[in-house]
Amino acid sequence: LADLLHEDLKRSFPSLRNEVRIKLIEATESVLSMMDKRISEYTVEHFKHEKIEVLLNMAVKEVRAKEVIVQAKGSQKLESLPCSVVVWATGIKSRPLIEGLRQAIGLGVQNNFRGLLTDGNLEVIGAPGVYALGDCATIAQKRASGAVSTLYEEGVSLRRRTSLADGGDPRAKGLTLEGFRQLVTVRAADYPQLEFMAKSGAFEEEFRKADRNRDGVLNEEELRLALEQADRRLKVLPATAQVAAQEGKYLARRLNALPAAGNIETGGKWIERLRSVWTRIILPDGLRPFAYSHLGSLVFLGGESASIDLTGVDALLSKFGLDVLTGHGTFLLWRSFYLSEMFSTRTKLLLAFDWIRVRLFGRDISRY
Repeated sequence: LADLLHEDLKRSFPSLRNEVRIKLIEATESVLSMMDKRISEYTVEHFKHEKIEVLLNMAVKEVRAKEVIVQAKGSQKLESLPCSVVVWATGIKSRPLIEGLRQAIGLGVQNNFRGLLTDGNLEVIGAPGVYALGDCATIAQKRASGAVSTLYEEGVSLRRRTSLADGGDPRAKGLTLEGFRQLVTVRAADYPQLEFMAKSGAFEEEFRKADRNRDGVLNEEELRLALEQADRRLKVLPATAQVAAQEGKYLARRLNALPAAGNIETGGKWIERLRSVWTRIILPDGLRPFAYSHLGSLVFLGGESASIDLTGVDALLSKFGLDVLTGHGTFLLWRSFYLSEMFSTRTKLLLAFDWIRVRLFGRDISRY
């Protein structure tokens, strides 16, 4: 809206620039709260520069024809904000089809109101042979602290294989730093909440926090504290194209690995044998449960500015302060990523020409 007002309408309707006010209402204490704090702060400052008023800690209670009723956090008083256009962008709700499936399976099993619960293989829990991915599904997360005894024994076993130079006295009772590092690395595929620890190197800090008696090793109770801290990072995968694309590729590999039915077509047995050989070649260790690999988050902020959050993607980026990028250069980088995701040369050229046309002549406001 701000781009439309400041870049396009100002040519045909210059008086609107002083008459139109844009307000962003946010119920929490920061915008883009799922991203790094630096991006949230930059976004607020950028919106101020774009003449967008940001109202934080403000809940929308009612939307009427000519006004929006809001309530500030911690206040019982309702306020009225006059309006002519309201853009609602507050989340998603399950489709009737998904709700029907949840009820058919049983709400005792499918107890997540946001979508279908699946296991790590994207198979719907309670409905064998049915798979779901994307916005309509949520992967049931396993809590590492619930298997602390098993993980402790595994960690101690790993510790016994290390030498003095690798992290402490192997005769000590408990889990050493090296054993903890190996445990986090080995189990990251089964418990995604441990992946951040393994990639970012945060396991050392978590080890020190959990080591209450400062003896250089973790007992079972101290390991529980470290795992509970990791479990707090458990988050539902965001409803983004990045997640859906990775799930789609994973599910395609899983379905292709299934044996072919012999009665579907002539030569079914031979197809099954070829599939089996091909699967063993490309997946020698079998197909593991789905593991989301976060490649960073990009957000366009308007006014030829964008932000990229690469927190947790690579420890080297954080070391050199490149895990958070903002500004006009980031906007150009965002556009290059956007262009690269187009499926064909035709769509890439159409998009590039559209950007050039808008840059030279502005948007076609006759379509609004």
